[in-house]
Amino acid sequence: MPADASPSPGPLRESPSRGRLLLGSAIALVSLAVILRLTLTPASTGSWVSAPIHCVICGPSGLANLLRNILLFMPLGAGLGLALRRPVVAWLLTVALTAFIELHQFDIPGRNPLLIDFATNAMGGGLGVIWARGILRSRARGLVIAWVLVVATGLLGSAVAFRADWPGEPWFMQWTARLGHFEAYDGRILGAKVGERGLPPGRSGETAAVQAALEGGDTLEVRFELGTPPRALAPILSIYNADREEVLVLGRSGDDLVLRLPYRAAALTLDQPDHRVRGALEGLQAGDTATLHFVFRSDGACFGLVGEMRCDIRPHVGMSWALLLFPGEESRGVIHLLGIVWLLGLSLPVGLLASSWREAGAAAGAIGAAALLAPLVPGTLAALSLSTALVLVGGVLAGHGLRPLVPGR
Repeated sequence: MPADASPSPGPLRESPSRGRLLLGSAIALVSLAVILRLTLTPASTGSWVSAPIHCVICGPSGLANLLRNILLFMPLGAGLGLALRRPVVAWLLTVALTAFIELHQFDIPGRNPLLIDFATNAMGGGLGVIWARGILRSRARGLVIAWVLVVATGLLGSAVAFRADWPGEPWFMQWTARLGHFEAYDGRILGAKVGERGLPPGRSGETAAVQAALEGGDTLEVRFELGTPPRALAPILSIYNADREEVLVLGRSGDDLVLRLPYRAAALTLDQPDHRVRGALEGLQAGDTATLHFVFRSDGACFGLVGEMRCDIRPHVGMSWALLLFPGEESRGVIHLLGIVWLLGLSLPVGLLASSWREAGAAAGAIGAAALLAPLVPGTLAALSLSTALVLVGGVLAGHGLRPLVPGR
């Protein structure tokens, strides 16, 4: 070797280009702002679950919390992985941030610092760094395969989470109950029945028969007197079992009618979407009477006022994001936008990692196939959604199209 020659540092050891530094810094700063907003502000009383610091699956949405923590820190790790030369330093910065957050949450009302939050945040940061280093390599087939498997598993898993899962008996019929985590409704029920079987408030002595009637497609009818429109979901008729597991909720939010179905997601400690008939009560006044109908079917549900029922009520696998955190009070446009952002967030990184159009096409095909096959999971209420598959496939291909634009590769 000539005297003036020196070993060339590998591509992952080079100082980042100006463009890559700017891109990575922008991603990291936006991610940091989102993280601080979501973790260092007081939590609402209704969403706070007190738990010991060593708790792992905590509260009714414990698994959703773990997955949220991982995903929350992945963009930060990716941004730092692009902006900094040493990936270990990038990851240690995410670890330092989550330690800072968990320590400060001791003094924030409604916040519950947990060791598992620290661990899952650090895991998310590490996965983000690994992804960032992957797109800087000429080939990252292992990461592409891993990401495709994660996305496909998530789609199929969401179909499982959207299976009907009726909690065990006994059931308790609750008329305009005050449940704490929902608004209270000041209207009143005048009568409730399923088929010809009455549903008076209190413990049901015929839980098995009521469940069989609901599963068999009998109509659940609730005649009620309207109250003032609540700001958020307020139950009209709710059914819970002795273990305080939610069976079914028919309620109101503003002028919308709201339905919460008995998904397996609850048993998996995931969040779940509600379903809304928008503006169903518009024009009606407090004191007016109305009759609400609900019919459960193997392919979804019918729900609404008599003569104005919707029978297309069911989720689809593209709503897998709602299993992590569902903002039910947002507008329909915001809900749709969140769904598109979620699907692109799953698929774009695959395309960015793919080293060729052939590899990107194979990945897109596998993810699209998973989206189309997920509704075939036995017992799922999830509907086939061609648009979900198209957005996922388009996201992978768009990500690969953007790959040459990543600065400093």
